[in-house]
Amino acid sequence: LINRGEILSGVKLSEFDKLKLPTVNYEISLEGRRVEGDDFFCCLTFPYKKSHATFVLGGWGGSVCGISSIDFMDAMENSTMSVMDFAKAKWYKVRLIVTENRFQGFVDKKRIVNVGIKGRKIGMRFGEIEESIPLGLSTFQTTGEFKNIIIRELNQKEIDAAKKLDEEDEF
Repeated sequence: LINRGEILSGVKLSEFDKLKLPTVNYEISLEGRRVEGDDFFCCLTFPYKKSHATFVLGGWGGSVCGISSIDFMDAMENSTMSVMDFAKAKWYKVRLIVTENRFQGFVDKKRIVNVGIKGRKIGMRFGEIEESIPLGLSTFQTTGEFKNIIIRELNQKEIDAAKKLDEEDEF
């Protein structure tokens, strides 16, 4: 449970160095729900190589989703932006796949992010969200609940599938 704060509330992994968390070719899955409030209930900050980014669900007033930041643009401004309504008290299955050249984000079974990142600048939005590094979950003026959080490395078949998507983008 992450209780609503005046601005940003969250938790982060503090044992990062001991855990040896992967920075590429991994998946994070969880279940999350908005309990109270009207802004993002799930903001997943994750490592990517030597940087970090954030998978936002329900931001900018409650429905904007995407990755912040790509080429210095927030989810609201870049190609990952989508709009999705999130019902209060409903559990959503969330998955984020991070590979060498691609981010994929899912809500339930729907892929809402599928972006090639080869040659792009991946980084964090400036401000309080940076406190979520290296791996964290946060909410904005909203109470959120999370369960079944799993981090796993991808198998070779999954890595190859992502590479195939990368090759299709090149045409």
